Amino acid sequence: MTYDLVGNVVSKVTSNLRAENKAIRYDYEFSRLKSITYPNFPGNNVTYVYGEPGAPFNRAGRLVLVTDQSGQEEYFYGPLGEVVKEIKTVASDTGPQPEVYTT
Repeated sequence: MTYDLVGNVVSKVTSNLRAENKAIRYDYEFSRLKSITYPNFPGNNVTYVYGEPGAPFNRAGRLVLVTDQSGQEEYFYGPLGEVVKEIKTVASDTGPQPEVYTT
């Protein structure tokens, strides 16, 4: 693994990737994980979105959306920073509408 100056993992090499001179990449913005990129399986890539300053539902600076091959998860927060609502949208090739689950 390689790290940036503040100790975040920026790349990881597995034995399979080493033979191909490739690595899994971790990208950050202000020390917050922004994405994970898999060189051989881009369908496994993950992106993270954080709330902008002044965002509603106490989302400012907090993780609000995670997107990967299976779909996306959206988070809403209470006044103490606790997750009060989570919406999971499941990607599907079987029909025109994705499945949406709210907890």
